[in-house]
Amino acid sequence: CAVPTDLSVSDITDNSAVVSWQGEAAGYTLQFMRYVDDATMQNETAWTTVSDVTSPYTLNELESGAPYVTRVKAVCGANSESDWTEAVQFTTILMGDANGNGGIDIGDAVCIVNYVVGQPNTTFNAIAADLNHNGQIDVGDAVMVVNIVVGVNKDTPYAPAMIRKEDRNK
Repeated sequence: CAVPTDLSVSDITDNSAVVSWQGEAAGYTLQFMRYVDDATMQNETAWTTVSDVTSPYTLNELESGAPYVTRVKAVCGANSESDWTEAVQFTTILMGDANGNGGIDIGDAVCIVNYVVGQPNTTFNAIAADLNHNGQIDVGDAVMVVNIVVGVNKDTPYAPAMIRKEDRNK
C-alpha cells in the first residue's frame, strides 16, 4: 500500500485549511494536531484522527493564529495501510494581524487605515484585516483592532492574539 504523495495545505483562513494529497488507495485516514513540539508529535493520542476521507479535505474549527501539523496514510484494505506521510506544518491566519508581524498591535490599525485611504503597506493581509467578517476592509476593522489593543472587547475570540505567537507557546 503506497504512501500518499504531494501532501499540501492551502486556502488557509483564521479557522480552516484545505489538505490535499495524491494517491490511488481505496481510502485515507488523516490526522492533525495543534503543533506544540516534535516530541508531542510522537504521541499518537495527541492527534485528532479522521477516517475515510478523500482529497481535498477541509479542516474546520481551527484556532486563529495557531500552528498545526497534518499527515495522511492510505488504507488499501481491511489489513493493509501505508505508513504516514511526513507531517506538513501550517499556521492559521491571525485575525487582526493586518501587517503580518505575528501579533495584534496598533501598527495593524494603522495598516488598515492606510489601506482604507488608498495607501496600503507593502505587507498587508486582507483576510486578517477583515475582523468583522463583512467582506470589506473598513474603519470598523481598524476600530476593532484598537479596542483589542487597549483592552476593550476582551471577550472577542481575537483578544488572546495580542500576545505574539512566539510568546503564546512558552
